[in-house]
Amino acid sequence: MAQNSGAVPIVQLQVDRVLSTAECTKTLFVQWHPSPVLCQLTDALRRLSATPSASVLNLHISLLYTHMCESEHRHLAETISLSPSTVLCDAIWAIASWGTPRTAADVTPWEVVGCQPLQPVP
Repeated sequence: MAQNSGAVPIVQLQVDRVLSTAECTKTLFVQWHPSPVLCQLTDALRRLSATPSASVLNLHISLLYTHMCESEHRHLAETISLSPSTVLCDAIWAIASWGTPRTAADVTPWEVVGCQPLQPVP
């Protein structure tokens, strides 16, 4: 990754909101505002991939991988308050995944295939 992606500055991610869905891997998650830098890096990595994905970058971090009733995960999403509302992203991790995960166990075989530390802005 390092030789192909070049120096990428540390990215500051802004929290958009906490959301929930019926999907096991997005039961409860933080949605980030779009990042032009990460979109460009994702596009560059996609072009370098032996099997490029057509997926669209959706910046989020899952907080919970489980199935629960809609009222419970909706209540959690509505009551969680995050502070601070910004996070510094100081590395990019490339993960190889297969199929569509439907349970937490489906995520276990995912593999880290690369890591690129990001550079502090001078």
